[in-house]
Amino acid sequence: MKSGLTGFDGVPVFQSDLLVVKKQKKRYCPVYFQKEDIERELRKASKSSKGSALSKQIMVGSLEDVLKKMEINDRNSGWDDLIFIPPGKSLNQHINEVSA
Repeated sequence: MKSGLTGFDGVPVFQSDLLVVKKQKKRYCPVYFQKEDIERELRKASKSSKGSALSKQIMVGSLEDVLKKMEINDRNSGWDDLIFIPPGKSLNQHINEVSA
């Protein structure tokens, strides 16, 4: 994923290394469709409300590029750890739903 908001084609998705979670021997790297959702999760994770510092931890990419990389990469390359978080849901809420 690219850092910054330089122009690109496609659907924007947002990710942060600060939100990677290990649960039940599985690694989850959340990808968000709304910037507000990832900012809310980062605020919860940092327990502070300094939004400007948190936004520097957000990487922006295109959904199409992510899907292409997931399709062509081997297992254990890191791309199979991605979990797409539906708009309006929290990371823990979604992980609990998909791992149940």
